Amino acid sequence: FLFSGLRTGDRHKLRVGLTDRLHEPYRRPQIPGFLEIEKKAREAGAIGTVISGAGSTILCVAETEKTEALDSAFAQGLPQGWEARRVYMDKD
Repeated sequence: FLFSGLRTGDRHKLRVGLTDRLHEPYRRPQIPGFLEIEKKAREAGAIGTVISGAGSTILCVAETEKTEALDSAFAQGLPQGWEARRVYMDKD
């Protein structure tokens, strides 16, 4: 689902592909601030939020038109020790 969603831009497939049902349910509560960041991202319209690697990075995936809403949500404050950085990815 993840690769198909990335290739085609299908939001539903991408959301399903970003959902980890095996590891993340156990890891989420162990990463301070993750649940708050995930909630802010979801409310701002992110397609999905995932733990990257060992948890040093949280990746929020959103469509270009949602990036300003994400920036605004994160500018209102992130948990201590976290910072937001925006990375663009083109379909081409």
